Amino acid sequence: MNKNIKLIISHPGKTHRDDFLAIGLIQSICGKVIKVERRNPTQEELDDPDIAVVDFGGRHDPKTSCYDHHQFPRGTKECALTLVAQSYKVEKVLSRFDWYFVTTILDSCGPFAVARNYGLESFPPGLMSPIENSILRHTRKFPEVEAKISKQVMDDVLEEAWETDNNIKWLRENARLEHVREIPVIWSEIHNLNDLAKNQYRKEVSFQTKNSVAIQVYYDNRNEGMTFFRFDDDKRIDFSKLENDPKILFAHKNGFIAKTKEKLSFEQCAKLIEQSIVG
Repeated sequence: MNKNIKLIISHPGKTHRDDFLAIGLIQSICGKVIKVERRNPTQEELDDPDIAVVDFGGRHDPKTSCYDHHQFPRGTKECALTLVAQSYKVEKVLSRFDWYFVTTILDSCGPFAVARNYGLESFPPGLMSPIENSILRHTRKFPEVEAKISKQVMDDVLEEAWETDNNIKWLRENARLEHVREIPVIWSEIHNLNDLAKNQYRKEVSFQTKNSVAIQVYYDNRNEGMTFFRFDDDKRIDFSKLENDPKILFAHKNGFIAKTKEKLSFEQCAKLIEQSIVG
């Protein structure tokens, strides 16, 4: 794992998601902005461990900081990002993100392979973000900014990944499973709970108990009260029914989330959840 990279070289032409993120990941792990050039590498550059060659060059060799996957056999589910993540020992934390898997399949096997994995006939173009497309076009036109932007993106990704790990560790040690009229509720007196940790811990508890958790209650990230969150649009719960309760700050019209004005005990929250039960 080389943290002394002094130059990153990738393929010329169109910037792709996997090479952009791989370039950012190298910089984030190294803790510095590194010059990026999009051109053919020389043999000396391919052999220099302090020069990373990403998504290009026909070689995968972490010892010489070469991360290309195009020479792999057909059907190999690897891309520049996964090769760099494996080399720098962060694949486990990145694999928590659904987009990491999608990026891998999209680049190595194509959009139709992604669609098939999700039971679709074709890849919906509407899922591609205009923000992503704009950034990738911008870095192609102005390569001098690619290093800074890609590093910032992966700095944010790794920060969220470590935050998620810490959130899940806290939840495993402190959260408890309660029931309101037989409906499973995760009670977690935690601040700054991110969505990824919330959903992954819920899946973990649902799998362990063989009973799908319907609700999680936690401290509101914006205000002084509690947040009630309904998973998977569970039809037994409609938090919009709480909108006129004096304890409620906000209840979404579609019923999937509600927030209280102040922190409440579980017993107080349970009474509000009971009011939200349909039928």
